[in-house]
Amino acid sequence: MESRTTLAPFQDSDRRGARARVSRRFFLRGASASEGDEREAREEARIASGPGHAENLSAGSARDARDTLSGSDDPSPPTAGLSPGGGPLPIFSATDLKGRVAVLCRDQHGSRFLQAHLEDTRAPSAERDLIFSEVLPKSRELATDVFGNYVVQKVLTCGDADTKSKVYEALKGHCVALSLHVYGCRVVQKALDALPPREALAVIDEFRESVLLCVHDQNGNHVIQKCVEATSKATKLVKNGALRDGDDAALERDYAAFGESVDFVLAAFRGNARSLATHSYGCRVLQRVLEHCGPEHTGPLLDELQLADLPPLIEDQYANYVMQHAIQYGRHSDKAKLLAAVKANLLDFSRHKFASNVVEKCLDFGSEETRSEIVDAIVDDVGADHSPTSALKLLIVDPFANYVVQKVVDLADDAQVRKIVDGLRPHVAQIKHTPGKHILARLEKKVPGLKF
Repeated sequence: MESRTTLAPFQDSDRRGARARVSRRFFLRGASASEGDEREAREEARIASGPGHAENLSAGSARDARDTLSGSDDPSPPTAGLSPGGGPLPIFSATDLKGRVAVLCRDQHGSRFLQAHLEDTRAPSAERDLIFSEVLPKSRELATDVFGNYVVQKVLTCGDADTKSKVYEALKGHCVALSLHVYGCRVVQKALDALPPREALAVIDEFRESVLLCVHDQNGNHVIQKCVEATSKATKLVKNGALRDGDDAALERDYAAFGESVDFVLAAFRGNARSLATHSYGCRVLQRVLEHCGPEHTGPLLDELQLADLPPLIEDQYANYVMQHAIQYGRHSDKAKLLAAVKANLLDFSRHKFASNVVEKCLDFGSEETRSEIVDAIVDDVGADHSPTSALKLLIVDPFANYVVQKVVDLADDAQVRKIVDGLRPHVAQIKHTPGKHILARLEKKVPGLKF
């Protein structure tokens, strides 16, 4: 997951004014202001912002953390960093900024101010150039700062090709160490997205001996996921011919080489597929591989997983997600083996906290024949006297299996639905006080006029 370089919008005009006053005070006092002066400025901002200011900042930080894990793009509204009148925040001259940019990067509001300034294409070029010139020599140092890393990311996003190359030069040789850092890993991910293919390839090459080290790290695993995603995107651009119109052959070769660089990453996984699938971070990387890579890359890993006993993987708290991706993105032969394992253990898997998710995925992405077989296996548990057998009773009232039965209700045909309704009707009073009440609600929604 890549972090957002977001500029949270200020809540009202008073708060915008307060932050502008803080920034102005910073410049007037100089970068060497005493701690007492800084505390006074922060207190002024806190009072002017109102009692909800701290909570708003905390909520914004939490949203940033969630977006980092999910890898989402920057959804900042176009009004972020605007003044009450709709224009950009007060912009200070190059004379005011000179020598103070690095210090501003490390301040929460200073970081946001600089990001807004870099995003504003109407800002004077002298100020933008000064920000670039003072950030670039300290890019590696700022990459590990709680606020400075966002400015470095913004430089990668908004800078020209020469600026991006200078950021790469600052990071070169330190990408693995940065990837293991909670803030540095965000900058490396952004670099893989923003750098030209030749320099992005050089970044990935630094991980040649450290792939598994990063995969098992809480921060580094996000960088390896980004490596898989970025190289896959480059490969698709080449295969789809998207670079042939107006682009030279050298650029196409660079993208092709970048796309092929995923080979050494995947080579590190071979022989370790099972341990990675059952690892809290390794399972995430395998999911990205199954999502973005072709059968020539995923096949050997899936073959390795299938040599092992499948039920323990399906029931594992982490490997079950890999199994779900194998059902959704795997080859036909992979799906067939997993579906056979699920059908052979349908009752146990349906009642299992983690395996029940795999059963639902089989219903979502299995063939029509497989879906029908699973639905029939559950619906046919209703006896000839319209009373549910013990197996169906267990599924209906189970806190996990009831979700499987809800999915079955969605997929059942009219005859099967009638059979389920007739079997459940005599026991509605008891079912209403169990998780099975959700199944009754699903049936009422599917059958017009039905009321239990």
